[in-house]
Amino acid sequence: MTCLDTDVLIAFLRGDPAARVALQSAREEEGPLRTTILNRYELLKGAASSKRTENVGVVRDMLSEVEVLAFDDDSCDAAAKLYGELRGRGNMVNEFDLLVAAVVMRNDETLVTRDAHFSRVDGLQVRAW
Repeated sequence: MTCLDTDVLIAFLRGDPAARVALQSAREEEGPLRTTILNRYELLKGAASSKRTENVGVVRDMLSEVEVLAFDDDSCDAAAKLYGELRGRGNMVNEFDLLVAAVVMRNDETLVTRDAHFSRVDGLQVRAW
């Protein structure tokens, strides 16, 4: 199963053809599209802070067709463990992305992203779009 990162969803909303292909491909090959509650927040935060008030509605419409994976107790535990591992190696990633990685891993998903720093997270399956 695949989980879509914020970057591919933003690119899709902006009409990027590569993002459109990535979403269509994910849907055809793996079924329902997924993202995390953290990515949902990032998208809505960006839309709410934009100058175009209709952006919130556009984001909500898109998200209505995407399954949202929760940040639960198991994800919290996994994130804390990942934090300790990455900090111990001196190879941290953005803490928000660390939480996304934990949710993706706990749900046995592959993260679809162009953010290369996710490769630092051992055990996280990543697919570039």
